[in-house]
Amino acid sequence: RTTTWNARPRRPPPPPPLGYRCVFFDSKFTWVRLKAPNELTVEHADRYHFENETGLFTGAADDDQAPPDLPDDDDAPCVICGKNDRPESCILCDESGEAYHLDCLDPPLTKVPDGEWYSPACRIRPHLGTAWIPLQDVAAGDGGLAVLRGSHASLDFSEQQRGTPLPKSFFSRTKGALDWRTTSFGKGDVVVFHSSAIHATSKNKTPGFRVSVDTRFLVEPVVADAE
Repeated sequence: RTTTWNARPRRPPPPPPLGYRCVFFDSKFTWVRLKAPNELTVEHADRYHFENETGLFTGAADDDQAPPDLPDDDDAPCVICGKNDRPESCILCDESGEAYHLDCLDPPLTKVPDGEWYSPACRIRPHLGTAWIPLQDVAAGDGGLAVLRGSHASLDFSEQQRGTPLPKSFFSRTKGALDWRTTSFGKGDVVVFHSSAIHATSKNKTPGFRVSVDTRFLVEPVVADAE
């Protein structure tokens, strides 16, 4: 269901001790969208596009460059001890792809945990987001943005539904649990949301093009340099 929402936002959590740094991406990740009459955008999460189809999370220098080569799982040395033995006792970081022996970690692990795992160096997770900016006034339900409230935090994004830009959990967990939120927008409004938030746009019911801008940004905690 689509609901008009004008409620005040929830109070944000306290910032980390050293604050945040915000990185705005260049023109490769910013574009102008022209929605033709009767055109709409189906439900999707931005993170799958940027994880699977760009170099944003691979260390590639630009969007067209191939991801860097990583060693085979069995050949990857442990970052801590430097040895590449006991591959059955190693775990790979889901961010860097580097290997760690379970018993070299502090505290050590007794088994490979379920779901995603990040090394100590990658554990403080950044937040990738989208800023959506309409370049004209948009009436509610007339081609504007709608966001599935809470979807970025309540869904499991580790498994993508084949052939869709959505997690498998979207099809099993959203019935009656989450609702769509939208409102009318004025020219120059800025809507900021997490890259895992499921969102869509309604059908453009006007006779002309609906014009907006999408850009991406990264917000991450500032971490003190290791001594």
